[in-house]
Amino acid sequence: MNYRLLSDLGMVPAEWVQYARDNLPTNQIPDLLKLYPAHRDGKAALRWIFAHADTYSIDLNHITVGGGSEGAIIANAIGVAKNQDYTDEIAHTLDPTLISTNTDQVYSVHTVLDFWGSPISIELLNSIYGNQRFGDNDIPIFIAHGTNDITISFTKAEQLRDEYIKNGVAYRFVPLDGLGHSAWNAKVNGKTLGELAFEFIVEQQHLEVE
Repeated sequence: MNYRLLSDLGMVPAEWVQYARDNLPTNQIPDLLKLYPAHRDGKAALRWIFAHADTYSIDLNHITVGGGSEGAIIANAIGVAKNQDYTDEIAHTLDPTLISTNTDQVYSVHTVLDFWGSPISIELLNSIYGNQRFGDNDIPIFIAHGTNDITISFTKAEQLRDEYIKNGVAYRFVPLDGLGHSAWNAKVNGKTLGELAFEFIVEQQHLEVE
């Protein structure tokens, strides 16, 4: 789907389209603009979980979001952005599907798992709207990233880490030496990424493992 169609369908705010046109080569515009509907879908899914927690006996006191690559970018935004971000920028009259996504539902998360992601979607909120979202109330984050990643530069992981250092928020930073993008099979000191991430969740959420 090209960026003109995204804009015409009301799936991306006009200010996003203008920002992309002003700052990116034409061939990179679609990749940036597709982030907006992807984030909106991710947040809608989380609101659905909160709205149906009683039905499915979900413990809302222990919610973790995470993902790899673009999934990690979305998870980062969910952990840092406000409930209204990536939701209220498009009026319901332009996109009536929003009405069915529990937009009045407040959600919260307790840990974020970032595998080879970046802070781009949080930075966009600041660049486009002047909304600086990083702060000392951010959610603890686990960051794993290959040092030889040519898809999303390792420096993006360092930038994300540095925001958490600056704001005094708990984090764990796991450089994957010599590895590239999507290094799901990586091990650090004999432990898989899944094991390391689970340990982080247990520590930050003060869980007891039986």
